[in-house]
Amino acid sequence: VFRNTGTGFENITEDLSLGSLRGLWMSLHIDDLDGDGRDDLLLGNLGLNNHFRTGADNPLRMWVGDFQNNGMSDQILSRSIEGRDVPYVLKHDLFSQIPSLQSRYPTYESYASQSMSDLFTEEQLQAARMLQADLLESIIIFNRESGPEWTVLPPRAQFSAVYGLLSEDLNGDRTPDILISQNLIQAKPMAGPYDAGYGSVLRFDESNQLKSLPPQLSGLNIPGSGRGILSVQNAAGEKIIVVAINDDRPLFFRVNR
Repeated sequence: VFRNTGTGFENITEDLSLGSLRGLWMSLHIDDLDGDGRDDLLLGNLGLNNHFRTGADNPLRMWVGDFQNNGMSDQILSRSIEGRDVPYVLKHDLFSQIPSLQSRYPTYESYASQSMSDLFTEEQLQAARMLQADLLESIIIFNRESGPEWTVLPPRAQFSAVYGLLSEDLNGDRTPDILISQNLIQAKPMAGPYDAGYGSVLRFDESNQLKSLPPQLSGLNIPGSGRGILSVQNAAGEKIIVVAINDDRPLFFRVNR
């Protein structure tokens, strides 16, 4: 989070106690979601329906460095097992990227239990840039008077990666509803595809808890790789929701109140 100082931008993420919210963020949307006059943040993440897990005891990390000493950067994803950073990547994928490892680990068995510190020198790891994801859930950050307060979106929003976000009053109750589009079809077989999300409408109930409506109730059904969402008005004055689909035609939904 950056503050506009008038002469530049100041990073205030740590001042807001948001430094631990490191994720695989896909999308961002800003609106006053709770009606208190302050803008809140909607953030789309990878979700929980995948092979990856992360947390304080099992961090998901990305190492970026010149592991071949050829002036080129390589990227290696790792997970923590009993305090050891173990590569996620399969042997043939990693060794095609870094062929010098093949002579040291000729078999899958010899590679299976190796950690990053086994595969690479301390100097190589210290020179590399290490990135870490602390959570994979898509979330809302409410801008409270006392400071930021975040909560995860309902389970349906965690079925797949969230790429599109829109907040709009769809039913005339003067409270924003939240629409999401999801999925990443073009993924490596070991990780995906992420195709379990068909979009969702999220709505605040009487107790101000966010609930998700299934497609059979909301009418929102977004197959494929959903991306950006827009709300427009046609010539007849009807509200139309437009959803971009990666590598396909956009989808158009009429809002019926």
